[in-house]
Amino acid sequence: MLLEGIDHAVLSDPDAGEASALVLLVQQGVVVGASVGDSLAYVVRTVGEEQLLTTSQRKAPRIGTGLACPVGFGPVQLDGKLITRRAARVDAQQLPSAIAATSSSDVSASLGRW
Repeated sequence: MLLEGIDHAVLSDPDAGEASALVLLVQQGVVVGASVGDSLAYVVRTVGEEQLLTTSQRKAPRIGTGLACPVGFGPVQLDGKLITRRAARVDAQQLPSAIAATSSSDVSASLGRW
């Protein structure tokens, strides 16, 4: 409902455009969320195995159309690194290099803010 509300708020702003969105809640080692558009969320485990959390999301219509249909995911045990990206920037073939570029301390620091 949060993303649907944002969708309608953006639609009502004549200066706003369309966008993808990803909302995550990480608490006590569990992640839940919702997404719409081309934003991706992965849990990457130490053995290099990744789990795409946003497998069921709808790429269109996006936020700002008044028709966005966000899809929820989780709860998923956060037993690795949580990585979020826009699909336009990182596809499945680029994921290993994106993981390598993200250190454990970076992920821990960003999760500490939640």
